[in-house]
Amino acid sequence: MLGEAIGGALRAVFVAAFFKPLYQWLRSEISFGRMLARLACVFLCWLLTLAVLFAMLMALLHSMAQG
Repeated sequence: MLGEAIGGALRAVFVAAFFKPLYQWLRSEISFGRMLARLACVFLCWLLTLAVLFAMLMALLHSMAQG
């Protein structure tokens, strides 16, 4: 239950802090190639962020299971 609340709060902060500026940033770009390059970079950074959050969650769950 606590994990769900923390996950929901992190998701809300992540969406508010990341996706709105990203949308404005991508719309301001004229060149389609540059837009794709930026989108690929953002996607890779997003995957890295998810991997780090998943590793932290697994470490937390493992420590909770150990008691």
